[in-house]
Amino acid sequence: MRLEDLNNCFNIFNLAAAEIRGIGNVDGVHRCYSGWFKDVGSLINAIEAKEHLNLNWYFIFNEIEYYHLEGTMRTIGCLDKFAPSKNSIKDEHIKRRRWVMLDFDPVRKSNTSSTLEELNAANLVAKKVWDFLFYNGFSNYIGCVSGNGYHIMLPCNMEVNNQTDNLVKDFTKVISMLFSTEEVTIDTQVCNRARLTKLYGTLTHKGPHTPLTPHRTSCFKHIPERIIPIQTSYFEKIVSAFMTKTNRPCQENNYGRGRFSAKDFLNKHNIAYKERSIAGGRKYTLEQCPFNSEHKSPDSAVFEFDDGRVGFKCFHNSCSSYHWKEFRELFEPPVHRKQQYEAKDYVDLQQSQAPEEEIWLGFEKITSPEADNILRIPTGYNELDRSLNGGLASGGLSVLTGINGCGKSVFLINTILNICDKDFKVGLFSGEMQAWRLKSWFLLVSRGLHQDTKENNSLIEKNLNERLFIYNNANGNNWDTLFQNIKQLVEEKQVQLVVLDNMACMNLVNLASEKYEQQSNFIKELADFARKKSIHIILVAHPRKSFGIVRKSDISGSYDLSNMADNVFIIHKVNNDFNKHAKDFFRRDLVEMYSNYSSLIEVAKNRDTGDERVIGLYYEHYSKRLKSQMAEMIHYKWEEDITSNSTLIKFN
Repeated sequence: MRLEDLNNCFNIFNLAAAEIRGIGNVDGVHRCYSGWFKDVGSLINAIEAKEHLNLNWYFIFNEIEYYHLEGTMRTIGCLDKFAPSKNSIKDEHIKRRRWVMLDFDPVRKSNTSSTLEELNAANLVAKKVWDFLFYNGFSNYIGCVSGNGYHIMLPCNMEVNNQTDNLVKDFTKVISMLFSTEEVTIDTQVCNRARLTKLYGTLTHKGPHTPLTPHRTSCFKHIPERIIPIQTSYFEKIVSAFMTKTNRPCQENNYGRGRFSAKDFLNKHNIAYKERSIAGGRKYTLEQCPFNSEHKSPDSAVFEFDDGRVGFKCFHNSCSSYHWKEFRELFEPPVHRKQQYEAKDYVDLQQSQAPEEEIWLGFEKITSPEADNILRIPTGYNELDRSLNGGLASGGLSVLTGINGCGKSVFLINTILNICDKDFKVGLFSGEMQAWRLKSWFLLVSRGLHQDTKENNSLIEKNLNERLFIYNNANGNNWDTLFQNIKQLVEEKQVQLVVLDNMACMNLVNLASEKYEQQSNFIKELADFARKKSIHIILVAHPRKSFGIVRKSDISGSYDLSNMADNVFIIHKVNNDFNKHAKDFFRRDLVEMYSNYSSLIEVAKNRDTGDERVIGLYYEHYSKRLKSQMAEMIHYKWEEDITSNSTLIKFN
């Protein structure tokens, strides 16, 4: 036994509320012993007392209904000791799922321990799986050697019902379909609620003990500093991305009278593949990825599950957004349509207007700017971009407001990163934060789940270096000086978005003698500059009130601030204060829906489309990211240059 691993196992998996089993052949007879132990010392003593039987030791890792556990163990008579058992804990006795297990088992002869080569093959597959899960937002795991293979234990907190049972089964099938190889299989039969796994720290007895196939002690290889349950939505995201129902009538399903055949689809379109059977379905490894011919076999595959659902995956990051919908659309458009935003060449909007010498225009001579000549800057928040007809329009001015602490800075930093990642250039003035502090925020949000290392930060700096320009506050806040610097930035760096955070931090005294006249002249100057240079400007303006629900009319200062703006965005933080006052401004059913989010973006004015709506977002505390979906995993271009993003398991 490895006492340190056994002690870790007892504490991590709360074995004081679990059933421990010893299973093996004793004198040619199958034996099973059960025990319930209140402390690790009693467990160690009981295992040592049975050591001569060469049993394999297991435990149930999901949470058991306490009264079932106590009643069953007392009936068997195995409190703080092992006793022969037949009718112990079953699936119906599980109260809650606390773990999802992935079991990596080397392919070998039955009743034989694995060789070191086979064990290392399982290690390699396990590492690939964790890299994939990490890329999709899974934040932590337990990594273990089972004795002959590897386990990844994913912490969760799921209710026990048919829906979560099916979710765990489908999740395991997807991982198996994606990553099982001819040398290593990912077991899809480990999904039942009362599943047993190795008692880590104990010896594994399988077949004869030889130098080539030794009996090994199961152990931990990775324990995170904090074990945080992974939200169920992350598991759901994996399943929905790689298990797609195909109900559309087509030749491959006899126009709705039969089941779709992925194999027939591939043959019909002359797509070269290699076929093999995987637990739960069939996998068709493509000769090359249809989205990038440089991605050769075995890097992309189509898979078909036994229930008829299908999926597609290319393992290169550049193809990570392509699933079955996009794959099928390549060959049978327009099955699905993916909206993409691209930066387009644009011209000064003044070019589309009538000649300057004409003061009054005849109706027929009035023309609108061509849509293709209006640059749309996507914010990265799809619903907001849809409201804005594709994004922030060139030549436009937006005002952003919200009470103190509502998350304006978080929204701006996330939005700026999204915009820069689309190869747009942004200039940022922040009168409240120094450049070094802003940089630390941008690094934090950019890293996400990645470690705070010199290498990662250097890659982020390189990626943002010619895309994001932050004003040095040492040059003062006088508007005349600042405005000249902004003009120079736009001319020299071809910046397409300027963010001014915030108006209260600027000295406008040279614009007029009276406060509101200063603000009127200021906002008119901004709007005129945005139009002439075909850029977009976001101005942060504080509201008059410091609590409750902010409305457009609450923006502090001249009414020209909201009148001259093309868009007005209001940030609401969903907290007790919001829930208390929101019913005075929104329908009760909407307030109930809004309470599911962390923050809201209210489009209070939209001159372009008139589409005013409230958009819900989720705040991720550890990364400071503001996400459209709870399980969304945002990836930035700097990540494509990472040499290694995880160190899952190493076996020596």
